[in-house]
Amino acid sequence: MFSSRGLFKDIPCPGEHNCTLPNCLFNHAQPPEFESASVQGQAYDPEAIVPAISPPPAKRRRLESPTSLDGNELQARQPRLSDSSAAKAAPNSVHQHEPSSQLQPSKRRLDAEVNGIAEPANKKRLVSPSISSQNSRQNTTTNPTTKRPVSITRAVSPPLVGRLQKTSLQPSSTKPTKPKLKVLEIKDEPLNPRKIERNPVQYTDRQKKLAAFYAQLEKRQQTLREELQQDTSLLLSAKELKKIALDEEERIANAAANVASYNNQLRDRLVYHIKMAVDVYKSCVPEFRVTGIFQSPQATSAQDPPTVDTGLDSTHKQVAVLKHLRTGLHQHAKHGYVIKLPEDKDIGKALAAEKTMRGWEICDRCSRRFQVFRGRNAEGELAGQGNCNYHWGRLMPASSSGARQYSCCKNPSDSDPCTTAQHHVFKVSDPARLAALLQFKQTPSHNDGKHRPPVVFDCEMCYTTCGFELIRLTALQWPGKKVLLDFLVRTIGEVIDLNTRFSGVSEKMYSTAPSYPQHSRNLFPSSGELLQKVASPAAAREYLFDLLDPETPLIGHAIENDLNACRVIHPFVIDTVLLFPHRRPLPVRKALRDLAREHLGRIIQAGGAEGHDSKEDSEATGDLVLVKVKEKWTEYQMQGWYWRDEDDALMPPQAKSKNAASSTPSKSSNL
Repeated sequence: MFSSRGLFKDIPCPGEHNCTLPNCLFNHAQPPEFESASVQGQAYDPEAIVPAISPPPAKRRRLESPTSLDGNELQARQPRLSDSSAAKAAPNSVHQHEPSSQLQPSKRRLDAEVNGIAEPANKKRLVSPSISSQNSRQNTTTNPTTKRPVSITRAVSPPLVGRLQKTSLQPSSTKPTKPKLKVLEIKDEPLNPRKIERNPVQYTDRQKKLAAFYAQLEKRQQTLREELQQDTSLLLSAKELKKIALDEEERIANAAANVASYNNQLRDRLVYHIKMAVDVYKSCVPEFRVTGIFQSPQATSAQDPPTVDTGLDSTHKQVAVLKHLRTGLHQHAKHGYVIKLPEDKDIGKALAAEKTMRGWEICDRCSRRFQVFRGRNAEGELAGQGNCNYHWGRLMPASSSGARQYSCCKNPSDSDPCTTAQHHVFKVSDPARLAALLQFKQTPSHNDGKHRPPVVFDCEMCYTTCGFELIRLTALQWPGKKVLLDFLVRTIGEVIDLNTRFSGVSEKMYSTAPSYPQHSRNLFPSSGELLQKVASPAAAREYLFDLLDPETPLIGHAIENDLNACRVIHPFVIDTVLLFPHRRPLPVRKALRDLAREHLGRIIQAGGAEGHDSKEDSEATGDLVLVKVKEKWTEYQMQGWYWRDEDDALMPPQAKSKNAASSTPSKSSNL
């Protein structure tokens, strides 16, 4: 083998400036086109504009101490050192006797500061003698008298950082430019329904409906082409139309509870797109191309949900049809509907049983026995036997795979509980035991001549040391949705669990609620105000009685729970659970959330851990009753019912035939 040291120093490197070797054997001189530019020295100018195209920096060789090389190598490398390089390595006379290759960067900077020369932050450091003479001449000019670079002998000021930042960050014009909205990049998806958790119809039916929906959107674009004329940029492409069709179908498939609901909602949405005004369409397209949501501003800004069109032109007629939806509760007494006052002997038995149990109850969530302490025990506890581990969701029916799952965590029925609470809780359902805490009361009659319209009400409950107690009551006028009552209620027992996930009442809301003043009748807060708190469930019941007569329709969902919490027995009840029955008999019932999604196309109770809103639930319950009023009036029209001209009273067809017969003279009368 032969030694390659110095043999390839005059041969250009094949890799040129892309070479990555730390100690390359080849020559890395500057290209000829940059030779003349590098020879002329220039003073450092911090505001100088860097050329758009500049050569890459020359490759530097690793610094090596001269003492580590033999005599032949020192003699071979000595001619390659230029005077300017040596002068740069030793900037003052103090260090000229030291080998310049041994000067470290920090030492050179210190020497420059001693001589009063400030080294710029972005200025290249001095190179060592091992670099070729061509590299050492870059951006320097040698002074023939002192053999020192001109750039060193001239004082250099530090870079103006503030001015550089100001000029580089701000635009040339003083007027601020408005940022452009980034257009959403839409993927080209196949026209197949997206996967969802539960299909309301078969997948093939979803494909057919989706294809028909997309075809109608394409036809609408053809008509819009003629109406838009010059604004052809607002026409939607095939990708955009597919996205709209897929989004609409997926949303409706997730919200629909059955086949009829899916078909109706999809048809209504298609009519919405076809009959959309051109002005509304023009406002939807720019927003859609930025956000990916195709919806009119009117629909997004509307605060009140759309009401149901019953086909009746007055509230009086709606109430008249509503009275024909009266629910008979006598056949449902065994399912929790209290229709008469508990007797005193039954209440005495319930009190004796409570005394015997000494506070031992069955947990309403985990079915474990525990002991509850009214007024707290010696340790200050409200309930014993540790934490409560449970599933807060219900066990759903078996799926196609055959496994039943909890709605809260989607885990199978034999899985471990997904929620842990600090205390166990219990619920009392026996009417006699409920009456032992607060006796029931029937709706009183009022002789003040005041008109009392139908009332929709909803109650929220929490767990206390006395069981399941009333904590919030909301009452709305039907069908106008005017708020009549909305307040919190101070419980009889100590609160164990506010049941926030369902009641919507948080600890902060309950603890900071101001007490309701007795002289005021404003029981619902204005915008931004806190809910007021009444003194007891008995006081809340009296406020409700002010709105009711025995013949006032009282509307609710699963109303037996609300009536039992208020200890009210009302003879005229309309329950949406009985108006929209489950295919299985009671006590199985449809949830209000599912009914609103199926019949109103509305999503409610979507607060998650923040809980339900009794005002929202009351509005949905009232609108569900409007749906039934519409169906009832359609049925009556087919049977021949009519409105009497004198007082707009709803009359059956038999009455019309009797009136017609009485107005026709008989043959005997003509004689």
